[in-house]
Amino acid sequence: MPVNSTPTSGRTAPRTSQTATASMPTAATTTAITATVATNTAPAQDKPMISAKQQPHQYRRDLDHADPAVRRESTADRRAADLTAMKRLGSATHSDRASVRDLDQARKRRRTARKELKQAKREAIRRGLAIEPTDYLGEHHPRLRGWLHAIMFPLCIGATVTLICLAPAGVPKLACSLYAATSMMLFGISACLHLIHWHSRRKHDAMCAIDYSNIFLTIAGTNTPIALALPRQLIWPYLGIIWGLCIVGIVTHAVWKKGPDWFFTIIYCVLGLAVSVLLPLLWHAPAAGPAVCWLLMAGGACYIAGAVCFALRKPILAPGWFEYHEVFHLGTLLGWSCHCVAVYLVMLSPAL
Repeated sequence: MPVNSTPTSGRTAPRTSQTATASMPTAATTTAITATVATNTAPAQDKPMISAKQQPHQYRRDLDHADPAVRRESTADRRAADLTAMKRLGSATHSDRASVRDLDQARKRRRTARKELKQAKREAIRRGLAIEPTDYLGEHHPRLRGWLHAIMFPLCIGATVTLICLAPAGVPKLACSLYAATSMMLFGISACLHLIHWHSRRKHDAMCAIDYSNIFLTIAGTNTPIALALPRQLIWPYLGIIWGLCIVGIVTHAVWKKGPDWFFTIIYCVLGLAVSVLLPLLWHAPAAGPAVCWLLMAGGACYIAGAVCFALRKPILAPGWFEYHEVFHLGTLLGWSCHCVAVYLVMLSPAL
């Protein structure tokens, strides 16, 4: 008789029967497992995870109820959306995503309004209804603004290049080259600023800052060849002071961008009158003389007159055509011409 054919006690038989029953899968257990698998796989097939950039709030709710594996896969997408929002708003938090959408909508409305404004301006100009000339940014822009400097730019190139060729070799030629560079920048950048239709406010403001800085550079550049007519012991201290003050003026204007025009007009006039301190020395200098002094005074008077008109916003000689800003450009043109002749006289002097 086999040993294991029948149970030896009453306790082992129920235990064996219970183990066999637990190890056999029932119909209910199979149904539960199938439902669990279907639940875990359904979101990936029937309802895929949406992007955080499309619907942030719905994305967050779906992510909270998703499987841990799905959350790990969606972490990169969520971080990318957060970084995009923080980049747009500077130091934004996760709760500012609605502000990001509002900002995008405001930018779209602003672009649309700009396009409509441009179309309205062009239509008004075409029909002859535009009374006040404006630029693409909506600012007042007379029709002759910038044309004086645009015409003067090629003349400046010819005059300064000829001066460089005629100047003596060495320091005088280097001083004339510096004077030529600052003069070309003055007229060239001013013409570009006023004649080009700037569609971006940021680019327009950057060009304005460069244009104002060129005034300081022109003052220092004009004083450089004139100072060579002074005694040797005064040349380099004077140039050091002039260039140092001009650099301070450029930095001040870059830091204080919204400073009043009258403040910088005073600075321009003070720096422009710095050469008047040297007029007694230049009057008796062998390389200068009375003619150079008279030209320097006439040029300084033209510069100051134009700067005063710019600060006072007067006179308006021809509304819409030739106003105070054009008078300022005319003063700049006449003043530079007087100083250019003075530089020619100094550079061509046999005593230099």
